[in-house]
Amino acid sequence: MTVLGVTIGEAQKHASEPTEACLSDWRRDCDAVVLELPGGDRLSARLRELGILPGTLIRVLRTGAHLVVQTGDARLALRREDCSAVRVGAVPAVA
Repeated sequence: MTVLGVTIGEAQKHASEPTEACLSDWRRDCDAVVLELPGGDRLSARLRELGILPGTLIRVLRTGAHLVVQTGDARLALRREDCSAVRVGAVPAVA
């Protein structure tokens, strides 16, 4: 199933994928859903402007000093320290 340009399903999940973690700890090529953003600061406002909102589906494309994430058709490079403030969870399996 494809939602917002991201393919979701069992094939995209890894056996060691956590159920909830910081975005900075999420594995490469894994889908996630945004659970929580940092409270009322500039970072939170900027992430919201970029389309990173609670409930948004994202995929981590690259890890390292910066993470490259995809949401819909957009690809964003985010600093690892900023990603550590974003809580994400595993995408529920589609039956």
